[in-house]
Amino acid sequence: LVSTEKIGRYFAGSKILIVGAGGTIGSAVARRLLNSGLKDVLFLDRDESALHALALGLSSEAASHSDSCIVADVKDFEGLNEIFAKYKPDLVIHAAALKHLVIVERFPREGYVTNVIGTLNVLNAAKANHISQVVNISTDKAANLTLR
Repeated sequence: LVSTEKIGRYFAGSKILIVGAGGTIGSAVARRLLNSGLKDVLFLDRDESALHALALGLSSEAASHSDSCIVADVKDFEGLNEIFAKYKPDLVIHAAALKHLVIVERFPREGYVTNVIGTLNVLNAAKANHISQVVNISTDKAANLTLR
């Protein structure tokens, strides 16, 4: 694991947008970045309750600013594009995905639209807004493919 000191030095002066910040992985990334002393971190998620819980759980002053928490859905390219244009992040960390395999197998269209199209929307919005760094954190699990 990289030390919080190194993280803080590497990203110093950068505005970071965490997409999927309300989820398990996104919120862990948020806490790690804020514990590194970074102040300019933005949190985006489609679940406003998860964002609220994240903000309450963070002891950083950054979380209490109203502009730090952004409600948006990765399935909405136009909405993402507007947010990327407004906030102008230097780095996007994309952790938004449907991750519970058993549930996603029951709703494959939603899994595809969220995980595949949503990732494409994040990448296209980043490209359209000249954001040179996108980190995609994938938690996809290997599964035995079953054809029916």
